[in-house]
Amino acid sequence: MLDTMTRRILLEEGHIVRFALGLAALLLAACGGREAGGDWTMRVDTVRAGGEPGTRTAISLRTEGKEGPEGAAPTHDAALSLDCFGDNATVALMTEQALRQGSTDVRMSVDSAPARTIKGFAGTTSTGGKVLLTIAQDSLLAWLTGHRRAIVRYADGAGSYKTTAKFPLAGLERHRAAFLAACGERGQGAP
Repeated sequence: MLDTMTRRILLEEGHIVRFALGLAALLLAACGGREAGGDWTMRVDTVRAGGEPGTRTAISLRTEGKEGPEGAAPTHDAALSLDCFGDNATVALMTEQALRQGSTDVRMSVDSAPARTIKGFAGTTSTGGKVLLTIAQDSLLAWLTGHRRAIVRYADGAGSYKTTAKFPLAGLERHRAAFLAACGERGQGAP
């Protein structure tokens, strides 16, 4: 019994150490904010774990861009955001406009490469609209890495408001590994 308790303590200490190292690496990478030539911002928030003891982290990696109606110059703020919180890992387009709720197809291209279609779900939030994309974070990061710009074409859930958004991608290489490492530890809170 004592041997089992010792193993549990050592296992828990291992989780805490990995969590602390991942968080430290992420904080070091995020402290610089946007470095020269980098368009990505990484943010780490430590939050209470609800009714559970300890804390959890919410991590985001985001690039800010501009969007506008299809065929018009992009003038409104938009963000391409990868977020980890609790057991959730999401990829989303965030916009200032209210979006009708429903499924939508998102067409995304990088630099001059052909566009890919990604399934999404649009909806309105308290601060605007959001399109959640059904692509794994590591897959999207691998695709975006090494490119300069992403162009995203989407419509709201009713298909009535067609939008084109442009996002800068420079500097993703500096944040990718730390972000994925921190997201891997997100479900394991510190006591």
